[in-house]
Amino acid sequence: MASRKKAKRKAGPKRPGNAPPGLPGLYLGCFSFDRPGKERWEGTFQVVVEADHAAQAVDRMRTRLKALRDETSLFQEPASLYIEGIVELRGSFADGLLVNYESGLAPPDPNVRLMCLIPEQDDSDARSYDYRMEKDKDDTSVEPFLDFGGLALAKALAETETARRESTWPASSEPLIDRPKPTAEDRAASRAQAEAKKVQRQDERAAKKKERERVAAAKIERRRAIDATLTELGKPRSG
Repeated sequence: MASRKKAKRKAGPKRPGNAPPGLPGLYLGCFSFDRPGKERWEGTFQVVVEADHAAQAVDRMRTRLKALRDETSLFQEPASLYIEGIVELRGSFADGLLVNYESGLAPPDPNVRLMCLIPEQDDSDARSYDYRMEKDKDDTSVEPFLDFGGLALAKALAETETARRESTWPASSEPLIDRPKPTAEDRAASRAQAEAKKVQRQDERAAKKKERERVAAAKIERRRAIDATLTELGKPRSG
């Protein structure tokens, strides 16, 4: 497995101290994970807990992550989880607060990422909102939340690359082939094929969701069976 590079960050306490208990507050834990294998996977996530102090927050985050592995389909494959740091959410947030900023060289394409705002945690009252929920459901394009010149630069770079390729394209004595324009039947067949692929992807997502629900239900049923056996034997139930 490739070694994990540590991100450069400002100096600070390496771990939360045992601060005296105070008023409960919210703590945001920033995590990353590394899943080795033939195709290495990595990702990030955050955890929010209420705690009296930072040390207690870390303990509760650890407990929550273990529970998610036991009760959901998350973290079922071998993986290493790393805590990058925690943020105590205190004071006013009327003006907003940017946290967990990270940057670096972009990985080579295809750079596919799975994203879920609140995965498999129906026991929480938290609500997630899709920023693009007002857009056309058939529109798969992704527009930036804010554009600070990135789109214009990307367009300019693409045009420059196209011009470079055209200028270095080898000359050919072969005549260009006039391809026939697609007919209405061809366009209809292409639309039908695209729709079939869309339905196939929807079916695959539904099947994956059903499998996750089956795994979670099987775990719960197995836990209940173990607890019932322990009760019959007069031993403490599993934690």
